[in-house]
Amino acid sequence: MREREKRFAITVLLTGVDAALLKRYFNVLWHTWSIDPWIRGAFLLLLALLAASAAVLWVHVYCDLRQFQRERRDALSSRATSLPGELRRDGDV
Repeated sequence: MREREKRFAITVLLTGVDAALLKRYFNVLWHTWSIDPWIRGAFLLLLALLAASAAVLWVHVYCDLRQFQRERRDALSSRATSLPGELRRDGDV
């Protein structure tokens, strides 16, 4: 359980830092690197790498959330079937 929470916190933190840095420095970097088309292409490649790595992190968080929901649902269903026979509803007589 702790691993999921840690992964979520790291993902949120990194995404927030990435967004703040891009908002603050994108225009400066774009104008500085726009002199040569090869340098602009390298900059775009770095931005694509940044976006892809953030997407991978969010996919892991999504899978963790789905697994948590599945485990919770299974725990609830197993708790319902572990009740004594008298307490179960619509049981065989």
